Amino acid sequence: MVDDRSPDQTGFYVKERFPQVEVFIGDGSLYWAGGVRLILDNLKESILTYDGIVLLNDDILLLEGGLDSLIDIAFHFDAIAGGMVTTRRGDLESSGSDLGLICRPKVRVKRANGKVQRCQLLPGHIMVIPMQIYKKLNGFDRDLPYRFLDLEFTLRATRAGVPVLLAPEVVAHTEQVHHYYAETSSMRGSLRQLIDAILLSPKGPHWRESVKYLKKVSPLLWWLWLPFFYRAFFVAVFLSYFEKFSKCTTNK
Repeated sequence: MVDDRSPDQTGFYVKERFPQVEVFIGDGSLYWAGGVRLILDNLKESILTYDGIVLLNDDILLLEGGLDSLIDIAFHFDAIAGGMVTTRRGDLESSGSDLGLICRPKVRVKRANGKVQRCQLLPGHIMVIPMQIYKKLNGFDRDLPYRFLDLEFTLRATRAGVPVLLAPEVVAHTEQVHHYYAETSSMRGSLRQLIDAILLSPKGPHWRESVKYLKKVSPLLWWLWLPFFYRAFFVAVFLSYFEKFSKCTTNK
């Protein structure tokens, strides 16, 4: 278990009450990708004794048979398997996707349709990776410190000829859908504040990590897609200054 300096000190609670659990305490800089890597690194060679790895977000509720379905798909087809996650009303939180045809980073999302579907990308909300595939691809990319670990891994798998498959049915529910573009473009503040909150935030598309990911998506034309990747940032900056100007004009 990894506790990356959680505010309620969950890791220390677990260490005290469940001494058989090995707990790693981070310094607050691991975030999702770093926490995943820390666990796997500490397993060392013993990781090869396991059949596979399951990535599973803590804010989703597995549907009955959902994980069994992914395990069956992964080991039957020797593939990486993931599933669609929705709210109870059917609003989409995550699913498999393919890269865009014209704008490569603008993915074409696939929805569960009753059949197993091939895709290029899977999010780590819920994913099953057979160990032989994890080993074949030499694990997760160490140049992506915060996010994109899941997308880069499945894209690399696709390009290596490893099947990346979406389950035929919804496998999990979530209480809330995260609309990154809407949430980010609604931010307001000075240019410095928005840069800190978006471009330099590990919880957002940190610019260095985003550039590294875009180079994976399109090694030659990554720079062409960078403005699209940050369109929400540009909208937030424009609206922040537009609203500030409008208020000044009104006050006059």
